[in-house]
Amino acid sequence: MCGVAVALCVFRPIHTGPLTRIVALVAAAVPLTWSAERQVQFRLWTDALPLMLGMTVWRHLDPLPSAVKWLLELLLLVVTLIILAVVVTLLYELVLRPIFALFEAENRLRQRVRDHRAERIMERVLAARRAHEPLPCYSLYLRPFRTSGQLDQYSVAPDVAMANQHQGTSIQIDLEATLAAAFPAHRPLIAAGRHGVLLSTMPKAYWAWPIRRTWDVPGTGKFRCRESNWRMTVTQLARNAESVIIVPLNYKGTKWEITWMVRQGLLHKCIFIMPTSPYGGVNHRNRWNEARRFLRSLGLVAPEYDDRGAILTVGPDGVTMVSCSSPLTLLLPRSLSFLIDFTLLRRQEREPLPRVGGGTGPRPEPTRTRKASLERKRARKKRKARATHGRGRSRRKPRGR
Repeated sequence: MCGVAVALCVFRPIHTGPLTRIVALVAAAVPLTWSAERQVQFRLWTDALPLMLGMTVWRHLDPLPSAVKWLLELLLLVVTLIILAVVVTLLYELVLRPIFALFEAENRLRQRVRDHRAERIMERVLAARRAHEPLPCYSLYLRPFRTSGQLDQYSVAPDVAMANQHQGTSIQIDLEATLAAAFPAHRPLIAAGRHGVLLSTMPKAYWAWPIRRTWDVPGTGKFRCRESNWRMTVTQLARNAESVIIVPLNYKGTKWEITWMVRQGLLHKCIFIMPTSPYGGVNHRNRWNEARRFLRSLGLVAPEYDDRGAILTVGPDGVTMVSCSSPLTLLLPRSLSFLIDFTLLRRQEREPLPRVGGGTGPRPEPTRTRKASLERKRARKKRKARATHGRGRSRRKPRGR
């Protein structure tokens, strides 16, 4: 597990690209190039300079009366804090912000490449439907558009801290960036959306000054689809995808997509994501409970909501959703633990599941809305059958006498 974590941090990082990692490695290696004598001198200067300044100030203030000395010490402390704040602000504005801008420019280029690849995959899949060409390898990500920027995770703080509702110091990142990092470039994760849109990350801590915003990160590759043909595009892509990742929250488009997957018998491809509710972020408990009732009407049993989130697949019975999260990742940041669990799960081959309700388990009672819909369909079929029978009788020629 530790080896997988290290490999994912090195080869598939969420926040940075290859250029960013090279710059970070060079910056970290600069002190290693110094000689031993220079390193010792630098350490002595950094440790001894504050002590020397403090002793000098104390020597000048010691002869003064106590009341005056306390006032001067308080004034000196305030001036020191102001100078420190100015220095930190200048350091952030002149050094860190240009570095963050460089990182974000590289991530924008990475997102553009992913979008171009996703657009080509969509075109090839739709063209292969007519020309019978070989299909590319990819996975499809289905999520409600209204949840963009609301599926937050912690990418620095350990999962135990989030489970105990301790915020600490962390960086909040969108779930989509974590999922996209689990897929290699030759078998990417794609989704419907606008091109060139990055996912925002922001520090989450008791004291986030002066870094109130870090650099944005790329998400899944996006392909364009219109309102008139999105169902046809999504169904064709889902039918030919290696896996389909779904965030099953209670939204109209997502419910239609899940219903279609169930009716087509494609649940063995589906990986369901229970979104996390980090401390101070958006809470998805109510939406998940509504989605559980909807999934129950389709014959699927989803677990209770957990603030830590989970990765779910449909069990061998074709009815119950089971968690695939590893308990060993509780001490890791949530985004990294999701990345590890999801990467290991994606490599497992799953057998096709029986259709829900086909003798695999107890079929749930239809809801009142479902009963009314079935009754309307039966009445419509009866009226259509009577009309067809009546037209046939009217067209029948009378027999000759």
